[in-house]
Amino acid sequence: EGVEVRHYATERELLLAWRDLVVVELDLDMLTGHNIFKFDLHYVAQRASLLGLEEFWQLGRIKGRMSAVRSVESQTTAFGHNEFHYLPMTGRFQVDVFQVIKKDHRLSSYKLESLSQKFLGEGKDD
Repeated sequence: EGVEVRHYATERELLLAWRDLVVVELDLDMLTGHNIFKFDLHYVAQRASLLGLEEFWQLGRIKGRMSAVRSVESQTTAFGHNEFHYLPMTGRFQVDVFQVIKKDHRLSSYKLESLSQKFLGEGKDD
């Protein structure tokens, strides 16, 4: 209830619809997710690249400025070795909730289900 489910015939249609949702339909100021800098954005970008979706890369607010994945590796005593994959979108702020929680809280688990239970008092819906 209260959820809109959209269906697409091809992965190409799905990726372009996601881009249109972010850029046109919602014109997001902020994009957030759980572990998006280590997995989601990089995966979506890889698929768009593999499919040759040139129009996909117009993700920011400046017309003609295309987005591109930027990978950064870091090594710290507290968090060890990490590789992050950013997909800059000019004019759109991105927050990886996983990274924020990991930095600010010492927990036994950082899985989405565990965080949902701790901070929201309920589990995620799969």
